[in-house]
Amino acid sequence: MSTLSKTKPGIPLERVFILFWLLLPLGCGYQLAGSLNLPPNIKAIAVPIFQNHTSEPNIEKVLTEAVIERLLNYGQLNITSVDKADAVLYGSVNSYEPRIALTFDKNFLVMEYRLRLTAQLELREVKHDQPIWGKQTLSAKTEYAVGEDVLETQDAEQRAQKVAAYELARDLINLWEGGT
Repeated sequence: MSTLSKTKPGIPLERVFILFWLLLPLGCGYQLAGSLNLPPNIKAIAVPIFQNHTSEPNIEKVLTEAVIERLLNYGQLNITSVDKADAVLYGSVNSYEPRIALTFDKNFLVMEYRLRLTAQLELREVKHDQPIWGKQTLSAKTEYAVGEDVLETQDAEQRAQKVAAYELARDLINLWEGGT
């Protein structure tokens, strides 16, 4: 036992350190992942590039990359090619609304836009070609400020695309945790 814990009454210092390390994850935003409500035989998943049913170029790549990154960070599924997968996540971007005017200045010029992204996703088991998680429509939105010039606004829109895509991917994981 340390001399500190001998000289002061109360909880021994070693126990304080153990308690600190046990409670640390609860106070710093870190959380242990739950479990996905998927069949136990689903260990590897493929995520082909989603289809794009909008006029926005490359939005399907932004969303596909966000979903793959979220799944990798989640850590309970291996991401692999279609030929090695137990299941395939198919998706399509069905709606992309980048400039929903949100706030205006005194001259009625737009100061802030809302961006909305809507996708349809389906998880299918490869072996029996059956849906595990039927077609679901998810959407996400975020806001971004109008810049001083067109390029600055375009950059803000691209950053907003990524934010909305990550939120949509987060919602997908949340749905899988809560049930299909």
